[in-house]
Amino acid sequence: MIRVMIVDDEPSALERYSDYVNGSSLGFSVVATCSAAQPALEQIRTVNPDVVLTDIRMPGKNGLQMIDEMRTAGWDGYAVVISGHDDFEFAREAMRLQMVDYLLKPIFPDDMAALLERLREKGFRSPTPGAELLPDVDWERLPSFIRKAVDYARSNYEKHLSLTDAADHACVNPTYLSTAFSQHCGVSFVEFCHRVRVGAAQELLRHSDLTLADVAERVGCTDASHLNRLFRKVTGETPGRFRTH
Repeated sequence: MIRVMIVDDEPSALERYSDYVNGSSLGFSVVATCSAAQPALEQIRTVNPDVVLTDIRMPGKNGLQMIDEMRTAGWDGYAVVISGHDDFEFAREAMRLQMVDYLLKPIFPDDMAALLERLREKGFRSPTPGAELLPDVDWERLPSFIRKAVDYARSNYEKHLSLTDAADHACVNPTYLSTAFSQHCGVSFVEFCHRVRVGAAQELLRHSDLTLADVAERVGCTDASHLNRLFRKVTGETPGRFRTH
């Protein structure tokens, strides 16, 4: 399910847009509605939406200022702004904040349906990859930047994996990623990388006749001894014993 937060100071607009989103058959669901920027900022980490759909002109912070603060805080989902004014300065600022769309009011069902189609084309990855390696974690509530770091580790385990590279991929500070990863996942990013490598090694040991040295090379370990130490640390047994099961 693709999670959507809607922010608008008009109650009727919140209700209408929510009906449009929830009524689609494209897998979108409204997980939060807010009538101002501040409550949206307070909920962003808890709700963890994949998409934020926001009006620009609201009391207090406007929608663009709100998205800017969300980005600074580490949220890196898709943002869409709605405006009653075709304002070039707003549009230019929206581009700077990497908005995926800029819609002009009034918004009709066909407009929202077309937007949701465009968002689907952006691609939303299934939460399954990585979830089996974090069995006690509620994947749906993980911040998107942590999911990006997880995907990075799973896609690059055969290389040297560094926290800095994963943070660059997730567009956050390495220290922030390290702290947040441990808090949300219960293990450090390094420990998760160990699980990824051992999981990949287990698949090779089950389904190939590769030597331990070859398996080690394919999963990013320096040699068979390195793989052996890592395997024992994660599973409590050696690769050789695992292969004979």
